[in-house]
Amino acid sequence: MPPLRASLGFGTMSQLDEFSRPSFEQYLAVTSGLLVRGRTSEGNPFINYVLPLAASDDLIMDCVLAIGGAHKSVLDAKNRQLEVVARGHYARILAGLRKVLAGRAGSTFGSAGEDKQVYMVLILLLLCVLEGVQGDVNGAVHHHLRAARQYAAPLAARSRGPSPHKLRYIHGFLLEIYAVFALEFSITPRGILQDQPFELDPFLESLAFLGEYKSCGFMLGFGHGLFGMIPEISKLVEARRAENLDEGASSSLYHSYRSLVSKLDSWDEYADILEENCLSPRYEQATAANIYRNALIIYLHGAFHDNLMDEPELMAEIELRIDKMLPLCWAFYSGSSPLRRMMLWPVSVLASCCSKRHHIEAFRYGLNINPQAPGAVRATARVVRLLWEDEDPRAFGPRGLDWIMKKHGISFSMC
Repeated sequence: MPPLRASLGFGTMSQLDEFSRPSFEQYLAVTSGLLVRGRTSEGNPFINYVLPLAASDDLIMDCVLAIGGAHKSVLDAKNRQLEVVARGHYARILAGLRKVLAGRAGSTFGSAGEDKQVYMVLILLLLCVLEGVQGDVNGAVHHHLRAARQYAAPLAARSRGPSPHKLRYIHGFLLEIYAVFALEFSITPRGILQDQPFELDPFLESLAFLGEYKSCGFMLGFGHGLFGMIPEISKLVEARRAENLDEGASSSLYHSYRSLVSKLDSWDEYADILEENCLSPRYEQATAANIYRNALIIYLHGAFHDNLMDEPELMAEIELRIDKMLPLCWAFYSGSSPLRRMMLWPVSVLASCCSKRHHIEAFRYGLNINPQAPGAVRATARVVRLLWEDEDPRAFGPRGLDWIMKKHGISFSMC
């Protein structure tokens, strides 16, 4: 065990009661490793950044214990005591957050307005992480992200360029988590929250600012240029959704759709590589971007075609894309690259368009292969299974994912 991990582990566990100690051990040994999605010279920020703060702040420690406890509960769903302990920490987080907002509790970062904002973003984003770990299906991430948004934009504005702020190192950590959750959430089917779109901040249209931080790549270790296209894609799909889907798309929207598909089709993954030596190898980054790029194309097709199965040429194109992407997905399923943890959204989009039995079985196996998988993976596997099993023709494609989630009263983040 590395020195920092060891000192924090042994020192902190001695202060925990017998019910919370297993949750901390789970976070330290397993869960924190599943939260990072890329390599970085800073190691694992969920250990090296979060735990030193948690050691001196009860609210942050409750976040750590809730995350570890929720993961432990997901892995042992029959043990109700684990769920009770995790929910106890969750309740304390919400109560503590209300006190901070009301000015009845201080921040471990300091009393200045900027310090409080950084603290609020940290707690709210750790809540987003928690919801993903426990597999919340009631739209909690949507509400946490909306609350975090009012603090994230000013934080991003202050973080550009040199800053003497004592917490500058944590700024990049928070902004990268926020960027990943916000961007992916904007293109994730929202189910019962369909009528509550999530507005993206203008600063997310270019992710170059993340490169200013040593932790760059721990959550998004590939395709920063590709992800910079998501705000435009999300805005276009929302505009299309606002139209009457029984009528053809307006000429301007259709032109934008074809233009984006063409741009994605010609995207050079190797020209969109993060070059630091400590980051993931070039071929891993390019493979991840290729999978994501093809899923974005299918996502756009689904938005602009009411029923994909009524379009033989388009279906042939989609099946060809699945044929090409499936071996790449398998390379991530069977490998150890942390980038595989960014594949949940693209895999769900690809899987939603499967009509061939061998495609379905391959994605079914891949979504259920990891016995340590957090709740969001299990929730996604369930939604995709419900879609495959539903004989209604509407249960197909990205739009079908949204339909099946509405049908079953589900809304969750695939982040």
